[in-house]
Amino acid sequence: MKTDFNTTKISTKDDLIIWANFVNRGMNIKMKVQMQDIYSRSALLDIKKAFLDSTVDERKVILCSVHNVMNYEEVERLLMFWATRKAQDIIDEERKFDTEEFVKKQNQLEETRLRYETQLTSLNNDRVNYHQKISDLAHEVSVQKAEKEKAIECMNEAKMQYNEFYQDAMQYRQIKSTLRGILA
Repeated sequence: MKTDFNTTKISTKDDLIIWANFVNRGMNIKMKVQMQDIYSRSALLDIKKAFLDSTVDERKVILCSVHNVMNYEEVERLLMFWATRKAQDIIDEERKFDTEEFVKKQNQLEETRLRYETQLTSLNNDRVNYHQKISDLAHEVSVQKAEKEKAIECMNEAKMQYNEFYQDAMQYRQIKSTLRGILA
């Protein structure tokens, strides 16, 4: 910072710290007015950036100097800048946490979806296998039914033949007994 305070303004963090240290040394009214002019001519964005970039101890010195030379409203403005920055940092951190949490939950959801799809595929495969087994068993049952019906048919035919042979045998015995009776 130059020593010609009428033509200088605060544009960097170093300028603001030098200005604050100079103000804190103590001064007469003329110097106080010159310090007010320097502060007033400076761009508010430059002061804001310089204040926010400073360390905690530097901010304390700056706030004390602004309070001594300017007014408490200016101190409140600087504190508002700092509070806004802190709030934004907290919001950003929460957003980052929320984003990380969202990504984590999204990954868990994706893993659950993949597990579900795997289990669903397995169940569908099992279902297809069971349907195939049921179909095979139904076919086997129909084949066995057909064989049973064929066997019943054969048995009925055999019974009919047996009955015919029995009747023929009975007729043969009757004829034989009649022939024995005639021949005897």
